[in-house]
Amino acid sequence: MLKLEDAQIVSNISLTKDFYLITFKAPKIAVEAKPGQFINVKVSPGTDPLLRRPIGILDADPEKGIIKALYFIKGKGTNILKERVEGERVSLTGPHGNGFTVSKESKNILLVGGGFGVSPLHFFASRNQDKNIFVAIGGRSAENILLEDDFKKLGAKVLVATDDGSYGDKGLVTKRVEEIIVKNKIDEVLTVGPIPMMKAVAEIAANHQIPCQVTMEERMACGSGFCFACVCKTKQGYKTVCLNGPVFNAEDLEW
Repeated sequence: MLKLEDAQIVSNISLTKDFYLITFKAPKIAVEAKPGQFINVKVSPGTDPLLRRPIGILDADPEKGIIKALYFIKGKGTNILKERVEGERVSLTGPHGNGFTVSKESKNILLVGGGFGVSPLHFFASRNQDKNIFVAIGGRSAENILLEDDFKKLGAKVLVATDDGSYGDKGLVTKRVEEIIVKNKIDEVLTVGPIPMMKAVAEIAANHQIPCQVTMEERMACGSGFCFACVCKTKQGYKTVCLNGPVFNAEDLEW
């Protein structure tokens, strides 16, 4: 159930030049949050900017009432958010969206993430440690590779690829996806990141008749499905990313 919460910032730290990790004390949302869902953050105490910013949930601890979120600095809203400090209060709504769902029978799960797309995938891995988790992380360069060690601490097998070869394998991470699927008898695939990457991963999964879920990202306004600002095209017509998504079955999308 959607909650409105006056959350307190516990920490707001820079991981790289462009990526920040923010932690909130938000017990009502922490109890409800599921992997793949997101929060809507009022980044400023005033009315500028007016719209909240959607940010995927990296982790939620119901017992401590803590939620964590990873965000990318890309505009006015996130530049304001990075200046918010420990102890300040921020209005949050959430958890929004539908989240990931995998079959209980599926044991080998492949997670493919690009950039801060690894955030909801890490949340999934932390809640599914009874499964064999394989992770493929891609980025333009070494500074775009996030949460590698965090995945390893969860027992996941991790492969990293960078476009420029500055870290891990050189080239697109999608070039290794088929090999991972075949070698490890993958049952399901979850992918979050740039559209071209997710589309390529979905096509590979389809060729092997493996279910694939993708997380779509669109500019949002209300975050509750009323304004239809964040629609994406599916085989069943246009669907809102904030309410019907952000997680979709890849086979349902019209890329």
